[in-house]
Amino acid sequence: MPRSSFFKLKAFRNECSGSVAIEGGIIFPLFLMVLYAVIELSRALYANFELDYAVDKTSRYAMVHADASKSDIETLFNNELINLDADNLISFNMSEVVNADKTTTTKISTSYKFELFIPLANYREFTFDSEQTFLRF
Repeated sequence: MPRSSFFKLKAFRNECSGSVAIEGGIIFPLFLMVLYAVIELSRALYANFELDYAVDKTSRYAMVHADASKSDIETLFNNELINLDADNLISFNMSEVVNADKTTTTKISTSYKFELFIPLANYREFTFDSEQTFLRF
């Protein structure tokens, strides 16, 4: 290798301009992926907590108001889904069993379809389930 080529190669190796752009180009997509994952995880947790809260509040209402009908309770539940899309509600089931002591065991169970902003591979949606069992007098 001629001497001039050696000095050019050595100068190229010591050159640092543009390295920030290359490092940023490598790191920035990873940063966006982590940011997206944090946002989607927080949305999913919020949807799950909101669904659980709505079921709990509906159950408390049904315990206190023993004469409330199933349609009244379902309407209350739909009103409690404050920031969730009611169209994604898969099911709302309320079953009652009369016990030997004339009390009623009631079970409210729901399923909600949570959709991701940007689908990841085969995961476009998740299903959250919530249920509550209580006595009505």
